Amino acid sequence: MKFPRSIIVLIFLFANNNLFAQQSVPALNQLVPAYRMPYHKWPWQVYTTPNAHMYYPAGMDSVCAFTLAHYLQEKAIVEKKTGMSVKGTPSLIIYPAVSKAYESRIGSWDAGTQAFPTIARQGNRIILGFNGSYIDLTAQLRIAFVRNMWQQSFGYINGTDIRSTANELDWQWFKEGCIQYLATGFSLADNDVLYQCYRRQAFPTWSTMIQTAPEQQLIAVKGFCYFLEQTYRKDAVKQILFQLRKKKTFAVAVRLVCKRSFAQLQDLYMAFLYSRYGQAQQINDTAAPVLSYADSLLEHHQAKLIWTNADTSSALWIRQGTESRSVWMQQAGQKPKKLYTYLLPSWISNYNWDTYPLVQVSARRIYIIAPEKGCMQVSEYSSSGAKLKRSALPRGIDGISSFEAVSEREWLMTAYTKGRSDVIRFLPGSLKVIPVTNDLADNTLLNTDKSTGTIRYYSGYPDLVKLKKNSRIKDSIVADTIKGRAYGWYSNALEGKAEQLLISDSTVFEQELQAALSATDTSLSQHRKTWLLAYHKQKKTDDSIAALEAKYTSQGGNSFLQQVLGSNKDTGIKKDYTIFDPKKVQSYRLQLHSLWFQAAINNDYFINRLQPYQGYLGTYKYPEIGGMFSSGYSDIFEQHQFSIGYKLPAGTEGSDFFVRYHNKQKRLDWYALYFRKVESLKPDPRQAWVDAQGIPYPAAAKVKTYYYELGFNYPFTYHSAVSATIAYRKGRTVFLATDPYSLPYPALREQWNMNTVALNHNHLKPTVHNNAFYSGFRNKLLLDVMMQIGSKNPAFTYGISNQFEWHQPLHKAINWVTMLKAGYSGGGEHILYTFGGVDHNVNGKVDSSVLFNQQAPYVFQSLVTQLRGFKQNSLYGNVYGLLNTDVYVQVFDGLFDYKTPYSFVNRLQLGAFADVAWARETWKPDALWQQRHSFGLSAKTILAGYPIRLDLAFPYNFSQSPMLHFSLRL
Repeated sequence: MKFPRSIIVLIFLFANNNLFAQQSVPALNQLVPAYRMPYHKWPWQVYTTPNAHMYYPAGMDSVCAFTLAHYLQEKAIVEKKTGMSVKGTPSLIIYPAVSKAYESRIGSWDAGTQAFPTIARQGNRIILGFNGSYIDLTAQLRIAFVRNMWQQSFGYINGTDIRSTANELDWQWFKEGCIQYLATGFSLADNDVLYQCYRRQAFPTWSTMIQTAPEQQLIAVKGFCYFLEQTYRKDAVKQILFQLRKKKTFAVAVRLVCKRSFAQLQDLYMAFLYSRYGQAQQINDTAAPVLSYADSLLEHHQAKLIWTNADTSSALWIRQGTESRSVWMQQAGQKPKKLYTYLLPSWISNYNWDTYPLVQVSARRIYIIAPEKGCMQVSEYSSSGAKLKRSALPRGIDGISSFEAVSEREWLMTAYTKGRSDVIRFLPGSLKVIPVTNDLADNTLLNTDKSTGTIRYYSGYPDLVKLKKNSRIKDSIVADTIKGRAYGWYSNALEGKAEQLLISDSTVFEQELQAALSATDTSLSQHRKTWLLAYHKQKKTDDSIAALEAKYTSQGGNSFLQQVLGSNKDTGIKKDYTIFDPKKVQSYRLQLHSLWFQAAINNDYFINRLQPYQGYLGTYKYPEIGGMFSSGYSDIFEQHQFSIGYKLPAGTEGSDFFVRYHNKQKRLDWYALYFRKVESLKPDPRQAWVDAQGIPYPAAAKVKTYYYELGFNYPFTYHSAVSATIAYRKGRTVFLATDPYSLPYPALREQWNMNTVALNHNHLKPTVHNNAFYSGFRNKLLLDVMMQIGSKNPAFTYGISNQFEWHQPLHKAINWVTMLKAGYSGGGEHILYTFGGVDHNVNGKVDSSVLFNQQAPYVFQSLVTQLRGFKQNSLYGNVYGLLNTDVYVQVFDGLFDYKTPYSFVNRLQLGAFADVAWARETWKPDALWQQRHSFGLSAKTILAGYPIRLDLAFPYNFSQSPMLHFSLRL
């Protein structure tokens, strides 16, 4: 038996789906991506070295110089710590502020969440954001390196993990905190935060620890990594990663390194916390009422107290929501009042780099600063919480680290712009900015003494940055080096007196270390003393090893083999790529960066959501399954995307071909599309359709469609947008010459102008405990307007429809989904809405007893799903309503805490459903509402990267014969 070539192609696509970069079918946890809103168009510049390519807006040369100086050093540190290496030449894309990095289009096609700093899934790109602090930029760089190596070794952080242990809850809990630990370690400040969490009983047991807020889980994991390296071996975390790269599961890797099961380590870690921090106290045990109030806010409302008066009768706090931070006010005898809400992007999984909103209280005013629509906004409130006014800061300010209202006419701020962070005086009345400091140092915190007129601010610069000799960078600095500066508190008088270093961080740390080493000094708390003693012990060991290595190196300590192998090495002077050379800075020019190719089984509607009624001979043509090959490329910022595709059918269908260009430079993005589609038609021979002369149409035909579309999308928020398309559709129904009768038969021709406006709101998100389930809702309101072109009596019709979808988790393994659809078509003609079957149907069936009249006032037709248990055309009309409700249960790794070696079994979800549909033909005066309903069972999973679903539906009741639907959907 000889198989058709198209069938062989489809088998190849199914069996080798993982070979390709992307999939054109939805994954189990795929959502509609959140909307990005670019407010700025920066003049990007490029600095290229063999180690990295750096992209940054013009004027931020100092940031580029700093990154060059620290790139190799920080890369070497994290590579040694992790035992992994950064592959390839990454592209560092540095935005002027973290909040401005949210405007990036990079990764906007991905509906999953991304951590910040962000690693783009294609093109080896790293997204960073300057936040006024070079020490923070260094931390971002380290975290980005670790996350990049992690992604290359273990798969995407928040997406599909390539390892079999991806769905282990312990692994999911461990990995983000482990990344942070490998990048930044477990500092004394981290020790203090963990101590406070433990003493508040934020996680008295292990089970509560893994279910607390993300910030508390993060510090708990960093503490766990610290515990492993303090208790078992210095490189315990590194060795666990080594075992994971050898394809061991997380539980096995931990046991091999620590010689303990993970369950035993849980108990030992809780004992370690007890020994370090003592017995946990109840919140109300603390004596200070303000502290108790602050702890209560954090414990019960996930809120942080930011201000309170002496008797706590009035207070302000910031509450962290899922995708927002809100400022609340509490006054004695009154309910809490929300003053302000700062929206956070839904695609970012961690917001610790975003410090907004900033709040300050003066004698009679409350001031709140946060970025809105691309610029810094100040909201002003009275002492009672009444909103007074809102104003914008000068556009040149990229961000604010801190501020104080000296008076209503003068504010002090630590503001940053173009990589410079300075203390400034700001006069709100005239929008005038007066610099107090003028250097490259971090100036991030303020503390003003109004009685003496002195400003105290936290400042510093990491260390030496080398520049090319006698070079000038655009920050107006002429020097060969930018010198480091001790971090600490400085003072400067408002009248311009010389600044003074009050106390440095290193001095404070050294004093605390000496206090910890002293047997008689009792000024330190026990938890800080324990950490400092462990640090001192480890530093002595590290210093001894470093001294031995230096001595060995100074004595020429290479073995004979090393000398032989190194004898032929180039001893010439190597170029130092850490030195910034302004002459190498180039303006960014649009160029190809990311090229992709994908191939997959596909039966999408594409342009055929609405099909011409006459051109398709009254038969709604469901898309046949076929192999879709597509390719495309984009620039590095993903603002210009070009794609092309070709669909090879599985049967006797014709092919599809499309070309698309998408421009995403601005908030209003647009695209242009050309689509050519060829489909075969085999109308029911009993359906007596004839031409204008009354001659019956031949029995076989092909529909050739040429479709041109211009589309626009404008987001209002991260979750809502309005979109519009203007299309020209030219169709030709060609009757196949199968006999002398059909040979001379002319083709049917149609031309249509099709316009669509859609209002979208999407607030679905994966649940915390199971990313296969969603919570929330989404809604789409649609208006279609079609006008015929080139006809003596042009037809006109419109259709209004609404689709509402609601997801409600009932249990970590059970989810309830309800969908409600309704639509109406009016005008001179109508849209025929037909029911029966499901989306992406593989075994679709048509009710052959239903024959549509050629003279019916329909010009377009559309299939409404899901109505399971019925064949296509079982219900129809020009007005309709549809209700679907499903309950899903994830059996493995959900209802039962057990996983099999097979991912498609672990992802299996079983469910029950019910469908109810109504339809009516309003153009028939005596027509009544028709109703269909069904119920049944379903099963769905992902097999070889494709969603697979089976629905067994009973129409009306169990006495009717059930119908099985097989589809490529979830």
